[in-house]
Amino acid sequence: MELLKKLVELDPNHSTLTPQTLIELANALKHLKQYVEAKQTVQKVFDLNPNSIIAHRTMGQIHMDAEEYDEAVFQFKKANEYAQVLGLATYPPILLLFLQLYSLPLHRHSLRAQQ
Repeated sequence: MELLKKLVELDPNHSTLTPQTLIELANALKHLKQYVEAKQTVQKVFDLNPNSIIAHRTMGQIHMDAEEYDEAVFQFKKANEYAQVLGLATYPPILLLFLQLYSLPLHRHSLRAQQ
């Protein structure tokens, strides 16, 4: 992760870095539960390409891990929309429905009570 951070520091305008490098850094930060910094890193990808499918999917995963379910559903839906436009693989509708149900406060509370 330190190497990825150094790459970002060497190219603060991201003129040379590929979005994938930023996504890898965001994923590393997510695994360390540094959600704010992970989201800021994905935002740099959005600055380069607001329609980035991988950025929306990554942001959705960060929000899921941070238990920000409504925002996660929004990001996954955006990823699906852009993927459909390009004719790429999308999330199955049942998965999106599950995510919406999971984001309901009552469901989250019952899952936490079981843990």
